[in-house]
Amino acid sequence: MNTIGPVSPFPGQPDLTTFAEAAKQNGDSRLVVAGESLQVLGAGTAPDGRSVSWVAPDDRTVALFVNALATAYGNGIANAVSREHDLGKGGVLSSATVNRAIDMAETSRQALEGIDFALRLSCLASTNSDTFRAACAKADIPPEQVSPSQRDAIDDAMRQRFDQALQKGASPVPAGTAHAWLLELIKDQLSAA
Repeated sequence: MNTIGPVSPFPGQPDLTTFAEAAKQNGDSRLVVAGESLQVLGAGTAPDGRSVSWVAPDDRTVALFVNALATAYGNGIANAVSREHDLGKGGVLSSATVNRAIDMAETSRQALEGIDFALRLSCLASTNSDTFRAACAKADIPPEQVSPSQRDAIDDAMRQRFDQALQKGASPVPAGTAHAWLLELIKDQLSAA
């Protein structure tokens, strides 16, 4: 099983939107990357009237698609989608596979965001949540000593950490991890003041 390491887009690499648009335009076709654009080769019509295309297997196309998935959704989701759709072996990339893979990635992201949603809410500094007050007590800092602007900065930093965890495939975030982040951010905000 192939897993994806950290990725970053490089010039000329097709992004996920490029693959999605090509899949939408080409229906039941197979996609192949040629140069800097996606091309469908050998299009025709099957006896049942369905539009079909023939291409030689191109491992680069599948690898670029998986890389685009990882850039858009994070390595964890891209790895799961790649395993589910057997993209690690390369081969041809059909429009249907692109559409299913993108749907699965989006559904996965929404599900993981939903799992973390309650934890995110419970850690809000701006609402003076129980978790925020407990973290302040653990840091021996009265909650009222944390100003509204510091609370907003803490909430923004927590949001970034949750988003980074999602991108890295480390979502759902364990409550203990989120609580440790909150404690650290409270201390950082008050030491910076």
